[in-house]
Amino acid sequence: MVSDLSWNNIRRWIVAGGFAIVEQALFAGTNFIVNILLARLLSQEDYGAFAIAFSIYLLVGYFHLALLTEPMLVFGAGKYAKKNNTYLALLIYCHVVLTVVLGVLLATGAFAATGLIDVSLQQALFGLGLSIPMIMLLWLVRKVFYVRFQPSSAALGGFLYMALLLIATFLIQKAGLLNTFTAYLIMGGSALIVSLIFLATLKPQWTTVAHPMFFEVVGDHWRYGRWALGTAVLVWIPTNIYYLVLPTLGGLEASGALRAIMNLLLPVLHVYSTISFLLIPQFVKLIEKGGKQSLTRRVQSVLIVFVGGGVLFWIFLGLFNTEILDVLYKGQYLSYAGTITMIGFLAVLAAIAAVMGAGLRAMQQAKYVFLSYTVSTIITLTVGMWLCFAYGIQGAIAALIVSSLTTTIMMTIFYFKRMGIAVVDTTSGEFLAQ
Repeated sequence: MVSDLSWNNIRRWIVAGGFAIVEQALFAGTNFIVNILLARLLSQEDYGAFAIAFSIYLLVGYFHLALLTEPMLVFGAGKYAKKNNTYLALLIYCHVVLTVVLGVLLATGAFAATGLIDVSLQQALFGLGLSIPMIMLLWLVRKVFYVRFQPSSAALGGFLYMALLLIATFLIQKAGLLNTFTAYLIMGGSALIVSLIFLATLKPQWTTVAHPMFFEVVGDHWRYGRWALGTAVLVWIPTNIYYLVLPTLGGLEASGALRAIMNLLLPVLHVYSTISFLLIPQFVKLIEKGGKQSLTRRVQSVLIVFVGGGVLFWIFLGLFNTEILDVLYKGQYLSYAGTITMIGFLAVLAAIAAVMGAGLRAMQQAKYVFLSYTVSTIITLTVGMWLCFAYGIQGAIAALIVSSLTTTIMMTIFYFKRMGIAVVDTTSGEFLAQ
């Protein structure tokens, strides 16, 4: 038997991982650039409105991820591996129903709030409601390439998405029409074009919802996704609730300032998230072929790389925090330079959580990810809220660190428990099998 660590396998992972990083760098980097441009071009109040809508966009995305994309990474690589084209078509039907309902609710809610909320926030929410089905379609179809271990194709789509989004933003800004509403329409239109090209390549086998496999797929996704669905809300609360709370303390500008600071962390978080998606189907195959021991070896090696990258990023932010803010925001938000070093530690915690979470999901133990975020959410709604109200933006960042540390510790404990591994041997300090 060829070793799991053979050169051919290592090279295959290096190439695939490289394309995965490039793909995520293109997609996340594009949104990062747009966020930076909006922070520079819009007023701090308008950018704060965009930031609040962006946090709601992430909540909708987490729902979509929990019910469709995350289960697809498990079942697409396992149970439905030989029926991928039909499986994809049925997932798209589910996507349309879910996102249209959510989009209509969001747009209707924004319209109904006329006179109750700021106009720029209303425009942002309405634009988001119209764009959600298009944006989420891209979230789904690009991950199909990860199931098929073809991230190079997704990377090409990422390049096209970047070109379309940046060109459209430039043209809309030149026409004097760039605002919180058009910003989301640009994102949606660019995502739709790339999604249609992806689907032409993936060739889903279109059928009807009466297909015998449809209700089986829905059942499988619900059984898996019900835990992930709860996790979606619990993931969102610790990382996004402060955007809704801060305006009560310092207006929309406070939310904009927090978003501007957290923008610096987004690229590395997106990289970890993307590679974790690539890891899940491969972890599933490792378990099927070599059992938990094979998974343990792979998790240990991935952790070294992830954590090492997080530490380097933390050091970089600490050394150049003032210069980074000055270059990106034309001197705005410089008063928050001291908080940049604080958020760098979040990169290290996210690295560990991404690997532990991928391992638990591959073992179909999503309930433990849910429980980890449950504890984190409790910390957020107690200690986190106190820190935010007591110290404003600085308190919100400190609260983010506390909740992220809680999540990381809980996931690590649950992972070792499911693997049958003692956390630490008190005599030698080494990991031991129970």
